[in-house]
Amino acid sequence: MKQQKTQWEKQPWFRFEVSRQTWRRWVLEGYAPEGVQLGPATLRWRETDLQKFEQEHSSARFSAHKLPPNIGSASVAVKG
Repeated sequence: MKQQKTQWEKQPWFRFEVSRQTWRRWVLEGYAPEGVQLGPATLRWRETDLQKFEQEHSSARFSAHKLPPNIGSASVAVKG
C-alpha cells in the first residue's frame, strides 16, 4: 500500500487573508491549527489540518473583520 506524501503550507495567513499576527493569535488561542516544527527555523502547517479548519469555519466564511466567532465585535456607545 502506497503512503500519500504530506503536503505542507508555509504561510497559511495568506490563504485565509489575515495578518501573520492574527494567525499567530488564533493559533495561541486554539482557534487555528498549530504548525509542525520541521527544523530549527522551519514551521509548516499540514494541508489536511488547514482543509479541516476551513471546512469547520466555512459557514462563517471569515467576517469582514476577520475575527473568530468566539471573540465577537466590540460595540461603541455614541453620546449624542
